[in-house]
This record gives sequence, structure tokens and C-alpha cells, in this order.
Amino acid sequence: MPTTSDLLFLAPIALVSVVVTYIGAAVGLVLGQFRLLLLVYWLGPVIGAAPRRSISSVGALFGALRHARERRVAGRLLLTIGLPSAAGAFVSASLAPRAEPLWIEVAIAVTLVISGTAMLVKARQRRAARAAAAAAQGGASAEESMLVRPPPGRLRLLLEGLVGLLLGAISGLVGLLLGTLRLPVLLRLAPEPAIAVGTNMAIGALTGLVAAVAAVREGSVDPVAFGVLAPLTMIAAHLGARETASLRRDTLVALIAWILILSGALMGVEVGLRVAGVKI
Repeated sequence: MPTTSDLLFLAPIALVSVVVTYIGAAVGLVLGQFRLLLLVYWLGPVIGAAPRRSISSVGALFGALRHARERRVAGRLLLTIGLPSAAGAFVSASLAPRAEPLWIEVAIAVTLVISGTAMLVKARQRRAARAAAAAAQGGASAEESMLVRPPPGRLRLLLEGLVGLLLGAISGLVGLLLGTLRLPVLLRLAPEPAIAVGTNMAIGALTGLVAAVAAVREGSVDPVAFGVLAPLTMIAAHLGARETASLRRDTLVALIAWILILSGALMGVEVGLRVAGVKI
């Protein structure tokens, strides 16, 4: 039976969950990093990972359903990246209570910051290229050529599967869906950013739900945290996914890039505190 202090402490976590899930769903993310510090403080670093993943998973599922209904999920990528990701997450989530994922989290944090920064630089270069092309060719769009994708060969399909398997395995260890790490890959593979957004959330839902099953089997999901936060996260994800269609391509890419940078920075702060011996 949860105490009054438990419910009072869950209130700010619930508020954070609603706000960041709404924003994240618009760009294909659930942003579990922003719940990480509070849940780990309340439940501990190992047990806190399981509800964090489970809550993110149900939020991702409801956001993915909205994206799928509006035809923003690529079925091929869901198979080639999503299924291996789910398999890797199931195996690693079973081992997570016995693992120390600290240095994996460090690598993820650095990768997120670098990826987000690179996206901002490339976005600026694309805007400059489109402006130059429009001036030289009377308004011809350089963006149309960027949306053409060659048909996938066997090697690319294999690489997609390996990427999914690796990210899924890491996800199961660190208790995050890692949509922020997977999204830059999908932006290169999907025909347009909005489809990358929807597909990313669908893969996150599949990966997280499978990992959550493994966590439940290990008995590491806190029912109070899940019962309070999961319904709010589902509603926020469904509502946030509606906003994807209203965002311009450049706005969507810039928003994704900044979220990657902020997510990496937040994860870096959390890891730094643990290395310094600060209890969170």
C-alpha cells in the first residue's frame, strides 16, 4: 500500500512524465532520460530501470498507434531493426540486475551530444544549399532529391538488423528505449523525417514491451510507480503524436537535434554524479 509521501513524491515525476512525453511523442521519442533521476532516487539504480522502461514502453505504444494510423510507420524498418532490437532487449533485460551499465551510459551520452550537434550543422548546410539551389534554378527544391532512397540490398538489411540487435541489447541493460540513439539512423533510412519519427516510436514500443516482460519476470517492476505514471504517459504520448504532422521538416529536425543534445547532457550529469559518489 503506497504511503502519502510516496504519492507526493510521484506527483512531480508524473508532471515531468506528461510534459516530456507530449513533446517527445511529436518527434518519435518518449524521453525516459528525463524521468531517470527522479525514479532512480526513489527506487534505486537497478530497480528504477525497470519501471522507467515499462512506463516509457506503454507511452511509446500509444504514440506509435497514433503514428501508424497516420501512416508514419515504415513496415520494413520495423521488421529489420525493430524485431532484432526486441530480441536483444529481452536477453539483456534478463541480465540487467547483474550488470553495471555505467560505461555504456557514458558512451550513449557522448553519442547523443555528438549526433545532435552534427544534425544541427547538417540542417544549417541543407538550408544554405536549398537557398543557393533556389536562387540558381528558379526555386528548384534540393529537398526532393534528399527524399529518394535506393532499394535496400542484402548487406544493408544485415546492417540494419545488427544495429537493431545492438541497440536493443544496450536498451535492456540501461533501462532506456534509446530512441534518441536510434532516431539519427532512421533519419538516414526513412523516406522523410516524419516517417522516421513514427517508425522510431513503433520500434521503441516493441523493444520496450519485450524488455518489460523480461523485467516483470525478474520481479523488478514497481507497481506503484507503474500504476501512477503509465496512464498519464499513454495519454501524453497519444496527444503529442498528433503534433508531428503540423511540424515543418526543418523545425522537426532541429527539435530532434536539440532533444538529442539535452538527453545526452542529462545522462552525462546522472553518470557523473554516480562516479562522484553522489547518491541520487
